[in-house]
Amino acid sequence: MANSQKRFDCFNLIPFQNYGVHCALGNLHCCRKYFVNRICKTANNRTGFLCDDRATCVLPSAVCNGVSNCYNSEDENPQMCSNLPKNLPAFLIFQCANPLVWIYSNQECDGYNNCGDCSDEVGSLCGSSCPAGWWRCTPVFYQFCWCIPPTFRCDGVQHCNDWSDEINCSP
Repeated sequence: MANSQKRFDCFNLIPFQNYGVHCALGNLHCCRKYFVNRICKTANNRTGFLCDDRATCVLPSAVCNGVSNCYNSEDENPQMCSNLPKNLPAFLIFQCANPLVWIYSNQECDGYNNCGDCSDEVGSLCGSSCPAGWWRCTPVFYQFCWCIPPTFRCDGVQHCNDWSDEINCSP
């Protein structure tokens, strides 16, 4: 194959662009033309996926979920959404301590044990405090790691190992 006939996939070289665009070898102008930085900040200040309109920022967990959130459906692009999470841009995923388990990055530090081993609820990003209004304790349910939601406090049901969620409750 002659050099002029060799092709490369911009997707493999530039991870945050329109997927599947092919350029002649060495023609970086072609790739730059299709390059789109997909990182944005969502309304709750989390990293998100930027749509082609350059205004819509989609939560990572809404990417490749079978529902188009972008006008051009770029959040459901078949090349990006096949072989999850391998084909997703790295900023959209969180790798759990168990190498076989991953979650979307917006599910990290949300108070829920999404990884199954609480690895998504530890580290400097999560801090050491509970989300606003949550109660700090050692939960009975594996669904939570260090805190329980406010609706579980003073509901007459044990949610903390030490029953602290049911102490000093008004009748």
